[in-house]
Amino acid sequence: MPQKKKNSEKKIKEVKNKEKVLDKEMEQLKKEIDELKNELENQKVEKENLMKEYDKIKNYAINLKVDFENYKDIVQKEKIRVKKESKESVIKQLLPIYKNFSIVMKNQENLELFAKGVEMVYKSFVKMIEDIGVEFIAPNKNDKFDPFEHDAIEKVETDEVEEYHVYSLESPGIKLEGKIIEPAKVKVAIKPLNKENNNNNNNNIEKKEERNDESDKEINEERGE
Repeated sequence: MPQKKKNSEKKIKEVKNKEKVLDKEMEQLKKEIDELKNELENQKVEKENLMKEYDKIKNYAINLKVDFENYKDIVQKEKIRVKKESKESVIKQLLPIYKNFSIVMKNQENLELFAKGVEMVYKSFVKMIEDIGVEFIAPNKNDKFDPFEHDAIEKVETDEVEEYHVYSLESPGIKLEGKIIEPAKVKVAIKPLNKENNNNNNNNIEKKEERNDESDKEINEERGE
């Protein structure tokens, strides 16, 4: 009997120990569950914050696109307005020239009056061109050739002008606010290539004639002439 009691007590003790271990495991499990709940809660809050940030960025992108489209419309309208005003400005400046030229054309029978009228219209046209920022490139004879502003259409062998200088202006160039629109077309002077050879040939001919004269002299002397 005492042995049975002893075994019974041992079993009870083992059960209690198991209950303690189970309680500890339950507490640990509960703790892990609470941590998971907190983590999920934090993730939920973070997700909500991310969604709010996403909505902000999305709304910003939509507004930015709308603003950009509006800006494009404004720029396009401004370009059309500037282009229109530029045309109107040029037309307003050309109209007086056109009217004056129409008057001049009626006086073709009087050559002197016609010539003066054409000169007047030409000067008005040049002034109008210069007023809108156009500069004519018109080098004079013997000006140094500038490859940035001049276009050499022909090389002229001459001693009249220094080498690599402008010999003649064939067509003036145009410059707008410092930018070359069209270079001036010019003829450029270079040294005559055959001048030195011609001089040498002339010298050789003169020397040859001198030698021939001396030979003729000697022959005549031998003959007693």
